[in-house]
Amino acid sequence: MLHLVPENLKDNKRPKAGLYVLETHSIAGTKPVNEDSVLAIQKKKSAMLLVADGVGGHGHGDWASQFCLQQFREAFEKIET
Repeated sequence: MLHLVPENLKDNKRPKAGLYVLETHSIAGTKPVNEDSVLAIQKKKSAMLLVADGVGGHGHGDWASQFCLQQFREAFEKIET
């Protein structure tokens, strides 16, 4: 799980421009593994934010959601922005 709190937000200061991402999940569920994945990637003038549902109950949903986002990451990195 990724938790980002920019230093300038900790003291209630005005945030600097940029890409800030917060990921969270419910602790109320009964699943032993969170199969969902989140990707946030930024280039010069572009950003991509994705969520992949691991479809709990199906085999290897955690691997599938991570694999899916990795494919998007590789494609995004090849794009010139």
